[in-house]
Amino acid sequence: KITLILLGVLLALIFVGVTLSTFSKLAKDKGNLAIDKTNVLLAELDKLEREEGETYSYESNAFGFSIDYPSDWQKSETGGKITFSEPKDRGSARTAVSVNFWETTAQNWTNLKKELETNLSEIIQGKLLEKKDIQLGGLPGIQITFLSDETDQLKVTQFATMNNKMGYMINYQDPEDVFGEDMDIVKKIIASFNPKYTHKTEGELSIYESPDYDVSI
Repeated sequence: KITLILLGVLLALIFVGVTLSTFSKLAKDKGNLAIDKTNVLLAELDKLEREEGETYSYESNAFGFSIDYPSDWQKSETGGKITFSEPKDRGSARTAVSVNFWETTAQNWTNLKKELETNLSEIIQGKLLEKKDIQLGGLPGIQITFLSDETDQLKVTQFATMNNKMGYMINYQDPEDVFGEDMDIVKKIIASFNPKYTHKTEGELSIYESPDYDVSI
């Protein structure tokens, strides 16, 4: 009888041990699953944040405009010019878009347009590829594409407009053989140009609505 009792106790202990081991394994598996789900969720949230933060916005109340550029591009400012360019790891042939801005003495856009065309004709020297009127930032403007006189044969497209007493010229240039490879990005940058921040004229601040994109390259 004692032997049977001891055998029964031993079997009961084995059963309890197996049961506890099984519950422990299930709990561990559930814990790992919860951790995996949490990691997936965090990864998705990180991806969402990066997707939402694909661009930065440059705004200047003093010079009356705003423009967006890719968050991984570099920004540099020199006087009346701001340049956005691809990261340095792209090599020497990095795509760049710059914005020149200045206070003009022209009375209106028609006069400024004539000045720009005269100045450019001296620079282009017969290498004009295209010239047409456009809407830039919801304002009348001009688009000019030409080949530069430099040894690396750059292709350049310039977009110009005027808002109150401020003149703006957006420049996009690349070596001719790779011109247009980053066109989707360049178009988004130009499309984001918004001259809603304008200088005061006789004590009033003129506000332009968001621009209608009517530029083709």
